[in-house]
Amino acid sequence: MWEKTPWWTYSLDNELSFLPFQYVSKEDALKAAMEDAEIDETERVFIGRINEYIPTVDAAQVIDQIRLDEANEAKKADTKLPFDLIDNATVDDIYELEEMLTNAYRKWEDKHGYTSGVYKITDIEEFQARARRATKLSDYEMEFDGIVHETQHREK
Repeated sequence: MWEKTPWWTYSLDNELSFLPFQYVSKEDALKAAMEDAEIDETERVFIGRINEYIPTVDAAQVIDQIRLDEANEAKKADTKLPFDLIDNATVDDIYELEEMLTNAYRKWEDKHGYTSGVYKITDIEEFQARARRATKLSDYEMEFDGIVHETQHREK
């Protein structure tokens, strides 16, 4: 599952190569982007929110795997399976198990440093960099370098 973080980052001149820097606010990311844009003589900057992939353990799949293992072991031992009480599990029971398994997995992942670091960027906004001040490009008219221009907002 994807989870929004409080962190922001930026890209210079295109919305495909965001830098691995993290800023506590969109404004801080924009300030850093504008400084780099001035150095690199870039005309546009893109600011976006960092979203992390948070693994979730699927309780239903875990239960299915346990049932399969149990059936295989019973077959090997030439014995019958008893009545399966898990058939009476409610949706809330399964959700509770999923939360418990997911939390256990995340603790284990953190303890051993196995976090994947997979992320994506959302809430991307484009700004004109060569202006006296940062100007958001949107569906509205805006002013940069004293000239009013109309722009089109692009959905990501």
